[in-house]
Amino acid sequence: ISYSRDGGSTWRQARLPHFTGSGLANFGDPTVAAGPDGRFYAASIYVTSLGFIVLGIAHSDDGGATWTSPVNVTASMTGRLAGSHDKPWMAVDNTPGSPYRGSVYTSWTLLNRDGTSDIRFTRSGTGGQTWSPPIALARLATSDLREVLQGSFIATGPKGEVYLAWYDSRVNGMRIRKSTDGGATFSGAVTALAPLGFVFSTYVNGGFEVPAFGQAAVDTTSGATGGNVYVAANVRGAAGDTDIVVARSTDGGATWSAPVSVNNDATRTDQFMPALAVAGDGSVGVAFYDRRNDAANNLLTDVYIGISRDGGATFPVNHRVTTTVSPVLPTPTGVRAGYHGDYNQVTASGGNFYIAWSDDRSGQDPDVFVAVVPTSGAVADLVLAPKKPAADVIAGGEASFDFTTGATPGVTLSAAASAPGVSLEVRDTTVTATTTPATASGTYTITATGKMGTLERSGVVRLTVHSPELRQPPTGVTELGDPAYNVHASIDSAGTVHLATTRENEWRRRKRISYTRIPAGGSAQQARTVAHTDLTVPEMALLDPRVATDSSGRVYVAYRRSDRNGLHVLLSTSTDGVAFSAPADVSRVSTSTGLAYQPAMAIGKSGTVFVAFVKASGLEISPGLFFPTAFDVLLTRSTDQGATLDGPVNVSRYNSTAPTIQLTSPPALVLDPSDNPHIAWVARVTVAGQTTQDVYYARSRDGGATFEPVLNVSRGTDP
Repeated sequence: ISYSRDGGSTWRQARLPHFTGSGLANFGDPTVAAGPDGRFYAASIYVTSLGFIVLGIAHSDDGGATWTSPVNVTASMTGRLAGSHDKPWMAVDNTPGSPYRGSVYTSWTLLNRDGTSDIRFTRSGTGGQTWSPPIALARLATSDLREVLQGSFIATGPKGEVYLAWYDSRVNGMRIRKSTDGGATFSGAVTALAPLGFVFSTYVNGGFEVPAFGQAAVDTTSGATGGNVYVAANVRGAAGDTDIVVARSTDGGATWSAPVSVNNDATRTDQFMPALAVAGDGSVGVAFYDRRNDAANNLLTDVYIGISRDGGATFPVNHRVTTTVSPVLPTPTGVRAGYHGDYNQVTASGGNFYIAWSDDRSGQDPDVFVAVVPTSGAVADLVLAPKKPAADVIAGGEASFDFTTGATPGVTLSAAASAPGVSLEVRDTTVTATTTPATASGTYTITATGKMGTLERSGVVRLTVHSPELRQPPTGVTELGDPAYNVHASIDSAGTVHLATTRENEWRRRKRISYTRIPAGGSAQQARTVAHTDLTVPEMALLDPRVATDSSGRVYVAYRRSDRNGLHVLLSTSTDGVAFSAPADVSRVSTSTGLAYQPAMAIGKSGTVFVAFVKASGLEISPGLFFPTAFDVLLTRSTDQGATLDGPVNVSRYNSTAPTIQLTSPPALVLDPSDNPHIAWVARVTVAGQTTQDVYYARSRDGGATFEPVLNVSRGTDP
C-alpha cells in the first residue's frame, strides 16, 4: 500500500500483513478508506492454505506506515467456508453531526457453492475491531444461475444514511438500497440506471477489459444540492462506443432522473471505468479513462474528469488529468489481456478532487498514479498525441511517428527511447526512429515530450524490431478499431491466405466470426461477417473458428456457438468470400444430449468436407445447465459442399475399445492421399481405476464412414 504525507507530492510504500499464524495470503481486490479520527482502513480478499477465499480488513493509525493484522470479517459465515468472497468495497461515515460518524461499512459479492451469488454487507462501530453478522442485500436464486450480481459500492449521506449500489444483470443496470439506521436495516431495492446498454464485461481496443460496475456518491454539504445521490456508470452508446453517464436522485434515492452524459467529446471513441465523488462545494466529479485523443484508432488512453456545478444536471467541464497519452500493454502476469483491475477511485477534500488510476505510459508494465485537480478544472493543458500507436521494422530499418499538438502553437518536441540501439531524430512534430542491423530484437518504448513554456506533456509509441532473418516486418491484417481474437489460417494452392477470427468481445464472450482473405503478394481485403450473435444475450458466443477451402475456391468456416441450448458446432460456406450461407448444424446436440466444441476441419481432393469435434456427454441438471461426465471425439462429413452432413461417427469409442475418457483436447485432423481421415487427440482416461493422460489416434480406411480401433500412441507415459 502507498501513502503520502505531503498532499500527494511524494509517496512511500508499506506492506499489508497476512493473518497472524493462519497461513493466509493476500489475494487482491484492495480498497482503502479513511475515518474522521485519522484511522485508515484497507480491505482485501485473502486465500487460505485450503484454498478458501475470505475478506480481511486491516487498519493503520500512523498514516499508513504500519498496519494491523487483518480481521476476517467473513469468519461468522458458518457453513459457507467453501464459498468465496469477491470485489469488496468499503466506506467510512465522515460527516460531522452524523449519528453514525466513524462507522465503517463493507460490502462484497459472495459466490456460493451452488452457483448463486449474494451482495453481502457488514458494519463496524468499533473502528474495525469487530463486525456485525453479514446480511444479504441482494441474492440470486438457483433459477438465476445465468445472472450476475457484482461490483457493490457504498456511499454515506449527510444524516448518516448508507447507500449500497451494485450491478444486477436481471435489470441490466444499477440497483441501490438505503439504510437510515447505520446499516442495521435497508429499504427495498430501487433501479437507478437501466436499461442503457450495460454490458457486464466488455473489451475495448487493446484487450482492455471494462466491467459494468458503477459507483455512487452523496452530496453531504449543506448547500442547495445537499443530500443528492449520484450513480455513474459506463454504457454502450448507439454508435457502439462506451460512454459515461450519471443519474441523480434528489429525494434520498427513491426516484431517479434520466441519465446525462458526462464525456463531452465529439468522437466515436471509448470512455470507460468511471469513479465518482462530491467535493465540499457540491461539485460532482467523475473521472474516467478516455480515448478522445486517438480518434483514428480508439486505442491510446488518457484519464479525464467531468465536473458538474449544477447538481449533476450538466458536465460542461471535461479536464484531462493525465500528462501522457498512453498505449495499452499485455498484462505481464497473464491474468487478462490489458487488465487494469475493475475500478479506479476518486475522492474529494476541500476544493480538490484526488484521482488514482493506472496506465502503461512506461511501455513496460502498468504503474499507479495520483493527481490533484481543483473543482474548477482550470488547469492548463497541452495534448501531444501520436497519429499511430506503433510500428514494426527489421533491424537496420527506420520508422517515423507524427504527433499532433492540436491548435497549440510554439510547442517544442524532444524524444527518448527506452533502451539503446534506437536513435531518434526530431523534426517539427515528427520523430524518426532508426535502428542498425545490430539492434536487438524486441519492443522499444519511445516517449515524445512537448514543451511550451513551463507546460510539458508527453505521448508514447512503441517500436518493435525484428530479426534481419525476416524478409519484411509483419503488417497488420485486421483493423485496430475492430480487434480480432482466436485466429485460424489456411492457405490454398494459389497462395491466398484465408483467416477466420472472432470479434466483438462482450460479456467476456466473442460475438462475431469474421473472414479475411489475403491474395498472394497482395494486401488484406475487407473483413466479412460469417456469423453474428445477439449482443444483448450474455451466454451467446461464437468461438473456435476453423477455415478451409476446396479446389473450386469455396470457403468453409466451422465454429462453435454457445447459447441457451448448449454448445454446437456449425458450418458456413461462401463461394466468393463475401456472403456466407446460413449455418448448418454439424454436431446435432442439445443440452439434453451433450455439448459440442473445438472443431477441426479438412477438405479432401474430391471436395469432401470433414469436421471433427469434441462431444461432452452427461446430465442436464436444469434447463440450460449441463454437467458433463464423459468426452468423445466425433467426425462428420459432407459430400455436397456443406449442403448436407452425415450423422457424426464416434471416433474415440469405436467398437467400445477406447477407455473411459474424462477430458479431451482439441482433435488434430489430417487426410491421406486417398482422402481418408486420421485423427489424434490428448485425453485423460481411466483404465482399471488408474487415470493417465495419453495421446490417442484413430484412422479410417473408407473415407470416414468407419474407424479402426483407437491406438494409445503414448502408451501411458506421463503427459
